[in-house]
Amino acid sequence: MDFSRLPDGRWHILDVNARRDEKSREFWGTRAVAPDPPDEPRARLQKAAVDACRALRVRDYGRVDLRLTETGEIYVIEVNASCYLEQSGESAQAAAAVGIDYVALVNHIAELALERHGRAAAVENGLKTHGGSGAAGAGRAPGPAGP
Repeated sequence: MDFSRLPDGRWHILDVNARRDEKSREFWGTRAVAPDPPDEPRARLQKAAVDACRALRVRDYGRVDLRLTETGEIYVIEVNASCYLEQSGESAQAAAAVGIDYVALVNHIAELALERHGRAAAVENGLKTHGGSGAAGAGRAPGPAGP
């Protein structure tokens, strides 16, 4: 998050005003950014995110908020196992930043769940996979592997 447009004295947190109140200073003073760190810290950040998800048994999708200090320390701020999956939400924006469109993202999440629960059970319950209709109808979408 970029907090640089917040007035002096405002806390650098993304509260409910910053997320939803279009009339608030917090909403207009913050913006989501997709950082592009060099390979070394990126690998450590990805490992920290996956480790946090595994420790908390988060599966299929989730959001991990991390902070990387100027000295290279990584802090896990929050792990959200049921994050906002709306097309305009942070998860969809993050996926788009690495070239995954919204439909592919949702299909990938559905595929992960189907793999975990077994395709036979999904088909028995009426969800067609690989070429059929339904959430996973488009087949396996490219994207990051889940924990």
